[in-house]
Amino acid sequence: LAGWFDERLDVGASGCSGDSEMWYRIIAEGWTCRYFPHLKVHHQHRKTKKELHRQLFAYMRGHVSSILVQYEKYGHPGDRHRVYHSLPRYYLNKIKYCFIRLKISKFPGILNEIAGAISGWRFYQKNKLPAKNLRPFRSLYEPQNFEAGSLVSVVIPCYNHAHYLSEAIESVLKQDYPHVEVIVVDDGSDDDTAGICRKYPDVKYLNTKRAGLSAARNYGVKNCSGQYVIFLDADDSLITNAISIHIGHFMSNPSAVFISGAHQRINEHRAPLPDVEALTKWGHCYDALLQGNYIAMEGSVIYRRELFHAFAFDTTLTACEDYDLNLRISRNFPTFTHINIVAVYRIHQQSMSADKKMMLQQVLRVLEKQIPFLQTSHEKDCYQKGVQNWKDYYSQKTPD
Repeated sequence: LAGWFDERLDVGASGCSGDSEMWYRIIAEGWTCRYFPHLKVHHQHRKTKKELHRQLFAYMRGHVSSILVQYEKYGHPGDRHRVYHSLPRYYLNKIKYCFIRLKISKFPGILNEIAGAISGWRFYQKNKLPAKNLRPFRSLYEPQNFEAGSLVSVVIPCYNHAHYLSEAIESVLKQDYPHVEVIVVDDGSDDDTAGICRKYPDVKYLNTKRAGLSAARNYGVKNCSGQYVIFLDADDSLITNAISIHIGHFMSNPSAVFISGAHQRINEHRAPLPDVEALTKWGHCYDALLQGNYIAMEGSVIYRRELFHAFAFDTTLTACEDYDLNLRISRNFPTFTHINIVAVYRIHQQSMSADKKMMLQQVLRVLEKQIPFLQTSHEKDCYQKGVQNWKDYYSQKTPD
């Protein structure tokens, strides 16, 4: 689920660190590693100083190249900072220390490690990979007729929202479409999320360490069995015939890879809030999404599950990960949006969307990721409109 060992690392390639890159990737993909200190493995150490120097050179070569591979795959800024700032500062301080303390004998070892680090950087520059080519299932390019009895999986990520969770679960279990699977991904909650799930024997409960919303959703979809997938936040809910409505639109639009609907907004006391005008749109919705996230609520979207063999929520984003995903999908495949209300979106002080400064930073980052893919002047115009629309939206004062 986290992929294979990277063939550019370890013996015969960069030298080492293929294992540490794998551990990093496992955690970055939302999984966890457990440490058992009583389990031991014996390791044959180098016998001579010459062999030790060779090992340290290989270690630093593999270490630097593996960090750059990690940055290539996930874009975590801390990885780049380690290579271009932390390591140079570390070795500069070691050299200064040796000069001050007159420990001249340590210089060959330090220079050997620095040479290994530089060698690792040069190795990566020769072997870095271009951006991943999209390799979705061929079936996504073909119309798919909805088959009676198809299973719909509803993934509910939950972090300390146990007080809302029952409402979300029951809104799925009460659907008038009977073929439904509910998966709750407990993202390291310290409330009674697990206890709430135990009340529902038909709910599949998954527990992870705190990994974030994107990782929790990715984990959920990897453990679901349905041909279609909905991602419902624990503080939101579906209306009783939401899935039936979506199915009807899939039957009318068999080429669509995802279908989105409208939603109703409420506050934390369930009082209705003004609704945003919904729209109907068919085909390549990429240009419309560039100008703004008209979908607005992830729980109002149903996806063909094959999508997630080629797509995933971006774990480097702290918000707007659904907007990012839907932009990437709609850039490549036809989608459909209808105006039927299918979900209820709860807005409260704990909602991430309440932090306007953070939301603006994240949404502009999402749009910037699309710049390399803008092919026409129309798409570029839509992008510019989108940037301005988001700035205008988040500069508005919140009504009292």
